[in-house]
Amino acid sequence: MNHRFPIQAIQAWLVVYTLLLLVPVNAHAQRRITTRGADQHYQTGMLLLEGQKLDQAIAELSLATKLNPGFAAAHNALGIALARKGEINEAGESFRRAIQINPRLYEAHLGLASVLQQRGDFNGAIEVLTHAVEVLPTSAQANYFLGEAYLNLKKGSKAVAYMNEAIRIDPLGKAEIHLRIAEIYDAVGLKDLAAIEYEQFLKKKPDYPDRGKLQKYIAGNKKK
Repeated sequence: MNHRFPIQAIQAWLVVYTLLLLVPVNAHAQRRITTRGADQHYQTGMLLLEGQKLDQAIAELSLATKLNPGFAAAHNALGIALARKGEINEAGESFRRAIQINPRLYEAHLGLASVLQQRGDFNGAIEVLTHAVEVLPTSAQANYFLGEAYLNLKKGSKAVAYMNEAIRIDPLGKAEIHLRIAEIYDAVGLKDLAAIEYEQFLKKKPDYPDRGKLQKYIAGNKKK
């Protein structure tokens, strides 16, 4: 049972500040108009993105980034829209631009890592996700994704370590990761450890539809 978690839409955007004493009044007024216009296109683009109207969302978010090239959140949202449309290379460029503007925008790191994994660049994904975990160590999602990236390189020990960290951060919300770890253990013949993971999962999710199947596995493989 392979559970993956969608990348969430961002909830905040980067505000561009200017130094009033160094900018002529007219130029500053023009900058405020431009920034306000970018905000409006961004808001419209986000609504369209939520409605899965991808072409229209891409058009609006592209306008936002053109009006305000330093708008990190708009670049990130544009990357999400492009990725959903399958335009992976363009999505990667948008995520990279968002990170260049705001290196602490961890959502953009998750987006870029997803693109890199789809390209088969697992080492690149690990580098990006490692930074994401450094930026926001309490992100269960970033830790889980980093675990998956290590698993793609067949580094099971590191994969399990990050997946366990994701569970520690969010025990109930990420309970399904126990199933993923159990699959890893089962694949290498560590069925007793897989049984423990299934048992821990059922304690958190007692109404799981395939509970009987997991209980049978536990009974047959857990060490006495």
